[in-house]
Amino acid sequence: VGDHACPYCNEHDCITGYNDLETLDPELAKEWSPNNSRPASKIWRDGKISGLWICPDCGGEYWHYVSDREAGDNACPYCRNRKALAGLNSLADIKPELVPEWSPNNDVAPDEVTATASRTALWICPECGGEYPYSVRDRKVGDCVCPYCNNKKVLPGLNSLADIKPELISEWSPNNDVAPDEVTATAS
Repeated sequence: VGDHACPYCNEHDCITGYNDLETLDPELAKEWSPNNSRPASKIWRDGKISGLWICPDCGGEYWHYVSDREAGDNACPYCRNRKALAGLNSLADIKPELVPEWSPNNDVAPDEVTATASRTALWICPECGGEYPYSVRDRKVGDCVCPYCNNKKVLPGLNSLADIKPELISEWSPNNDVAPDEVTATAS
């Protein structure tokens, strides 16, 4: 008696109808995903376990700790634009006109990244066909950020000295660090 040995009274274990999620927080229990291995009535409300939740706003399913959740909180990573959810906040949803410029060499598809992602992705210029890196969130259609079209980087066959001024190739010194097809025609 008085040794605090009861795991239910000491909130170390769950008993249905006493300290479970469904009993103590029925509103939050509505967000508990049926894809979890145990129902909300078998989960300790203040337990430090994670589980799947279904956002009542966007319908996205995500992992989060039970003890850190409250009904109506902002735990959903999709609604906060921390994760992409196809049909809601992906680049393909928000800026579909950029999808044709998305390079197949990226490690994710345009519906797997948010339109506000700070990550750098590879893009293919619709004008010159060159592939270049640029921030996802900073891209806009017609933004003219292609480094080849802007002569900031050389793209052989497009803007090199050899392409634009081939008559100068015969004057190019072999002592230069680069070849005439490795420098832009406008390089200073």
